[in-house]
Amino acid sequence: MAKSIRGSTPKIKGTCQIEKAANESAHFMRFYVPCPHCGEEQYLKFGDESTPFGLKWEKDSPESVFYLCDIMAA
Repeated sequence: MAKSIRGSTPKIKGTCQIEKAANESAHFMRFYVPCPHCGEEQYLKFGDESTPFGLKWEKDSPESVFYLCDIMAA
């Protein structure tokens, strides 16, 4: 039985080889981490401008990046 573990950075949905492999797999695992503020275990989500959670930063200031968990943002 062949086994593989794959990881990737986000790509455009529908164009990523990792997404295709994950969709074809019988198993899909996520790495959960505790929020440093509320302690809730969750997997990291990128989010976007329309979501209250995820990676956030000030425009043109990559050093300002922080993560807002979806539990604390609710």
